[in-house]
Amino acid sequence: MENCFSSEILNELFHCDTDGCLFTTESYDIEYKLNLNISYDLLKTMNGLANNKGGYIICGIEPFSRKMMGLSEDKINFYRSNIDSEEMRGKILSSCQPNMEYKHYLHNVGTTKFVIFYIPESKNKPHVFMNAGEDIVSGDIYYRYNDSIKKIQYAELSEIIESKRLKEQEKWMKFLGEIAKIGLDNVLIIDAKNGKMITSDNYSDGIVLDENILSKFKLIKEGQFNEISGAPTLRIIGNIAFQTQSGKFELSTDISTALDINKTHPYRATDIFNKMVKENVKTKDNKFLKDGKITYYRVIFFIQNNKLNVGNQNMYYNKAGNTRTYSQKVYDEVKTAFENMTLSEIETYKLIKMNTNYGVHPKSWTKI
Repeated sequence: MENCFSSEILNELFHCDTDGCLFTTESYDIEYKLNLNISYDLLKTMNGLANNKGGYIICGIEPFSRKMMGLSEDKINFYRSNIDSEEMRGKILSSCQPNMEYKHYLHNVGTTKFVIFYIPESKNKPHVFMNAGEDIVSGDIYYRYNDSIKKIQYAELSEIIESKRLKEQEKWMKFLGEIAKIGLDNVLIIDAKNGKMITSDNYSDGIVLDENILSKFKLIKEGQFNEISGAPTLRIIGNIAFQTQSGKFELSTDISTALDINKTHPYRATDIFNKMVKENVKTKDNKFLKDGKITYYRVIFFIQNNKLNVGNQNMYYNKAGNTRTYSQKVYDEVKTAFENMTLSEIETYKLIKMNTNYGVHPKSWTKI
């Protein structure tokens, strides 16, 4: 679907003679329409293509002569204003179940404009019409036969159903094969409908996920939802832990984003300081940080004094590398605080209580 409107495909679709008539005739995967109308006729064609091998609908072509007439300016304006609107997408997607996939494209040949729809072969066919209208009855299934759209016949419907059965069987065989290799006692099944975890002895407490597995999931709190259809998602009801080389890292439901430390906790203390300098942050007395005798230790002092090194939402500690990284929330708090202090106050800012476990060598304090 990604390269469905590549220059090579478009050149092939619009290859024409000197009279502007396309060489390619209508077929099982190409349909021409003189005008652009989001009508039941268009929806039937999309339905039929999705239930067969997929294909293209090109609007602006006279079907019988294949002459490239193009679309009027009114139709182009309609396309630009409405095709991606919630109402229009809703009309197309809700016309049948399961929803059809499609893409659209505005193509220019000189000054002549055409709208192209691409409908891939569906992985979820057959698609059944849910909304009746014109000559369509709720429950109808359409299929692309050569160069026409008709209600599906028994042979094609039977083939689709048998193909689904074989694919389902193949999935089961692959899944069961993996279970056999891993060993039944080592397998955990996650029920995506109710969030239950099931093992061979039906014991579901104390589950620990490897960090390499967890990084492939989007983590959301219960009550939130995943807007990206098909993205693998874990719902966090309580707390969850993942296994690292240095031990477990507890993840609280306070963190609802994907556990990608480079994104959720991107800043070291030195990064926070350098970012403020780069952004030309000014102090309360209208001076730049770079103009003062300041090091990133003042950032460390502020973080520790204000307990911004407490809680997973603030700081991530990598025990193996003995490094601490901080979230955007911490950066924002440090920046706001420095903006409300004079340059002199920042230069003389002190640590209230030294903590030798913080990760900075104690001897360095005397050099600040």
